[in-house]
Amino acid sequence: AQCTSGMGIPEQVNVQVASGDSVVLSFVTFEKTAPTKPPMAKVTVAGAAEMEVKGVTHKHVTVGCTAGGIPDKNGKLVPEPCRTYYMHFIKLSEMKPKAKYSYTVQSGGAGSVPSAQFSFRAPYGDGETRIALYGDMGVYPWNNMDNLRRENELELSDLVIHAGDHCYNELAL
Repeated sequence: AQCTSGMGIPEQVNVQVASGDSVVLSFVTFEKTAPTKPPMAKVTVAGAAEMEVKGVTHKHVTVGCTAGGIPDKNGKLVPEPCRTYYMHFIKLSEMKPKAKYSYTVQSGGAGSVPSAQFSFRAPYGDGETRIALYGDMGVYPWNNMDNLRRENELELSDLVIHAGDHCYNELAL
């Protein structure tokens, strides 16, 4: 069985760095009818009033709803449901360099609900994006966990890319 989220509830909420002073908030909703209004974010930054920023929505329909179906846990083919979902994008521009922002997002659909509150630090604003690339975050003394923790505490990077080796096949002794 497919896991289906509640109608109009933002999920897969994330922040995408767009430039030195802007980001895009994106999220997905499942809704019975197409949103008739644009998605909205309520954004606050220290020392400023809450802002409401509108965005755009794109409709997507899962394709290839398998003619024969998909196998269940017993191998029996069951019909695969086609699902419609909406991807929402809201651009925040002219951000204060390295400022902490808090936000909620909401679809423009009837009956939609706001997301939980999230926060992030704005890019440096100097036209550069600082990226930390890590790998081998394993359990051994020579791993990168301390480096990543220190990088995060000092806010030296705009984003972190993890190259792999997230976990290991460790046997309990």
